[in-house]
Amino acid sequence: MIGSDAAGKVAAVIYSLVEACRLNGINPEAYLTDVIGRIGRTTIQALDTLLPFNWRPPDAGNPADPGRMTIAPHIAAA
Repeated sequence: MIGSDAAGKVAAVIYSLVEACRLNGINPEAYLTDVIGRIGRTTIQALDTLLPFNWRPPDAGNPADPGRMTIAPHIAAA
C-alpha cells in the first residue's frame, strides 16, 4: 500500500526505471546512484543520455564495471 496518489506515481516511476535497467542488463543501484549524482549537471538537451537504454557508467571501459549486471536480467513470466 502506498500512502498517497503522489507517492504511488513516484513509486511507479522508480519501478519503471528499475525494470528498464534490468531489461538492459544494467545494475539498477549503480544506475540510480550515478544518474542522481549527474542529473543536476546535465543539460536538458543531453538528458536522454541518462535513460537506461542510453546510459553508460563512468567506468564503462573497466572489466569490473559495477554498472553491468553479472546475473541474467529479470524476465517476467508470460
